[in-house]
Amino acid sequence: MWIDVYNRMYRERIMFLNQEIDDNFANTIIAVLLYLESENANDNVAMYYNVPGGVTKSGLAIYDTMRIMPYSIQTVNIGMCAQIGAFLVGGGTPGKRFALPNSRFMMQNPRIDPRYDENGRPMFRPMQATEMKLEVEEVIRDKKLLLEGFSRFTGRSIDLLRADFGRDF
Repeated sequence: MWIDVYNRMYRERIMFLNQEIDDNFANTIIAVLLYLESENANDNVAMYYNVPGGVTKSGLAIYDTMRIMPYSIQTVNIGMCAQIGAFLVGGGTPGKRFALPNSRFMMQNPRIDPRYDENGRPMFRPMQATEMKLEVEEVIRDKKLLLEGFSRFTGRSIDLLRADFGRDF
């Protein structure tokens, strides 16, 4: 008999995040977190990460949901966690955040990614200077949120983290 291993893991309060974070994947993860709360608001949840990054806003939606859950959330980096993936691992319950010996974190600045057409080619995005300014301000806001979060998670100063974020780290 075949069983969907991910659904079985969810029933055991174990989640496996193994792809780039986008809006659809974030919505699925948030739905599972909310479902687990409705099933039992007291038992802990374990989240295993092998996430190559993704959309910062989508990841922040997962993080915000993690923060309002009444249960503890154990986070474990089991592979490579980059950018928002690293942030989510750090966002677990203090004392319950882990990285396996051969796992890696990559710190990356938030950025504005191009939109792609149906053939995977970057699309030209004409915009006014005020639109560009708003997009850049939003990326800077996201970077500030990430720096503040990493500072809370690690105890490192924002100045040290800002230096780390000067390049892919």
